[in-house]
Amino acid sequence: MATDRELIVNWRLAKLRLAQAKRDELSWRNLIAKQLFPHAELGTNWYGDEVKLVAKENFTLDRNEELVAETLAEMFAKYPDEQRTISCVVEYRPSFKEPAYRLLSDAAKQAFASVLTIKPGLPTVSLKGEKE
Repeated sequence: MATDRELIVNWRLAKLRLAQAKRDELSWRNLIAKQLFPHAELGTNWYGDEVKLVAKENFTLDRNEELVAETLAEMFAKYPDEQRTISCVVEYRPSFKEPAYRLLSDAAKQAFASVLTIKPGLPTVSLKGEKE
């Protein structure tokens, strides 16, 4: 059985190797994309029948819900023929706010029991003074 110190040292070494492996993988992936797929189009691209590259775009919606709502209202007015499609561009989903949930009484928490699953998450481990 490992000592406490050996556990911490081995975990830290594994964490450092993982970080380096992630950097290496990203570097190789970017090199493959640049060299094997210099003119990749959005979607699936093949190099022979062995290497597949999926070219993507990342979209980030402004988190200011009021601004998004105003923009959608303007678009509805400006493009009435596209209202149905415009309404599908932004999706609103319920999101869970844990701090507020923790303030509820036990009885009120029970009201969420049918729609909320709570299970243990992965622990976070860090060393004092170590940058994540």
